Amino acid sequence: MLHTLIAYYAANRPEDSDWVVLPVTNFDCFFGDTNFGRKYLHLLPPEIIQCTNSHGVSRYRVQEEYLP
Repeated sequence: MLHTLIAYYAANRPEDSDWVVLPVTNFDCFFGDTNFGRKYLHLLPPEIIQCTNSHGVSRYRVQEEYLP
């Protein structure tokens, strides 16, 4: 999951921000169940990926040293 999130981040990172909107429902579907959003999202290592949830929108950013 971590590799997929980093790849998605690298492909979708806007030029004017370090934050990318995290489409939790889409990732649930991609991984084949609803465990990503409910079970695994809070387990992501904060030293690699930082997540926020504000006003119902989940955003995340990946530390530069982990980007391809």
